[in-house]
Amino acid sequence: MANRLKSLKPYLFILLGNSVGTILQFLLLPVLTRLYSEEDFAVYAVIMSWSIIAYLFSTFRYDTPILQAANKQEVSSLNTFCVIASTLVTVVSITLLYFEIISIENTHITLMFAVLISCTFAGYSLVEVICKNLIYAENYKQVGIIRSVTTILTAGLQIAISFIYISGEALIVARVVALFLVIILAIIFLSKLDYLRSYINTNFNLNIAIYKKYIKFPKIDLPSGVLNYISSNLPYLFVPFYYGLVPEMGFYALVSRVFEGPINLLRNSIKNVFHKEASIRYKEGVFPFQYLYKTLLIIMAICLPASLIVILWGEQLFAFVFSESWRSAGQMASFGALFFITLLLRSPVQCSLQIIQCQAVNLKLEVVDLIIKLSFTFYVIQQAWNVLDWIYGFFIIATITNILNIMYSIYLIKNFKPKGIVCQP
Repeated sequence: MANRLKSLKPYLFILLGNSVGTILQFLLLPVLTRLYSEEDFAVYAVIMSWSIIAYLFSTFRYDTPILQAANKQEVSSLNTFCVIASTLVTVVSITLLYFEIISIENTHITLMFAVLISCTFAGYSLVEVICKNLIYAENYKQVGIIRSVTTILTAGLQIAISFIYISGEALIVARVVALFLVIILAIIFLSKLDYLRSYINTNFNLNIAIYKKYIKFPKIDLPSGVLNYISSNLPYLFVPFYYGLVPEMGFYALVSRVFEGPINLLRNSIKNVFHKEASIRYKEGVFPFQYLYKTLLIIMAICLPASLIVILWGEQLFAFVFSESWRSAGQMASFGALFFITLLLRSPVQCSLQIIQCQAVNLKLEVVDLIIKLSFTFYVIQQAWNVLDWIYGFFIIATITNILNIMYSIYLIKNFKPKGIVCQP
């Protein structure tokens, strides 16, 4: 019993930190929906979606192998590269993000604003690097603090700034300020890890060897992650540029925010710890399929009852909690609940494929997934569907492809043999 509680301790610390932030976000979200309009939520969501693409490129995914590094010297070398890569990506993203943002109508974005967003998200990628270092050093409590502070500051500042200026841009400014404050907090925690102080003395040739050792992450895992993000968030990238910033885009933004709160709560709590613990077992020569299986069962046990409530009474819940003007968002939530659950279920499965070094499977599945969704989008354009029909159709297509991807990946993982056998898709 004592050993079981000890094994759950990492999850509990991170889960507790995430829970505090998520609960407060849910408490404050009804306030935000009464302060900001559907169009404000749409502007916020679209700009953030393009910013996160820069965030995905910021470390070239060299932060992921930190959790499965062989020793502290490898961790230090990976940290060095993440800092260099993040700096370079920031410079490139400033220009690209600026030109994408100003093409959206009814926004008042300046170059300085684009620079601020780019720098902040590149900086926040370093916060994620720091969190992985803290998990590697088993400082789970500090990771929980960082997660909770991020959400608390963001929601709190978004309400506070409404007293000055109410717009989608104001939501972005509050998010940016919150992330800057979190970066400072994370750096304070990082400075207490002694082994990181010696990374400057790490031999350069050894660094190159380490980068080559984990080359699959930028070479395969990075494009896989970008494709996954584009595929999962296609409404943010397609709707504004084909239909414009319509109210339905704001409804979708609220639905995503409602579901992503608990989803990120579980994903961040399970994924990082799962990655580390499963990596340790894999190094011992046995990949714990049962470990993955139990994780998926826990996720379904937590999510399915809540999703059933949303499916049955989503419209009434949204109208009551967020005000009558958001009733249509409740209808959308009822239709899309299963889609968001399947997104969460894919997380530990994709993690498992990374651990057994089958990232190529993830990449191929993401390519097929995106091709299917883009084909559906092209069909919608040809048939001149309205925006709501497209979003509902996207939910159906995405849910089916997610389920098929999970089933196929589990089949490969279950039949994977660690000793000398290469995983083939």
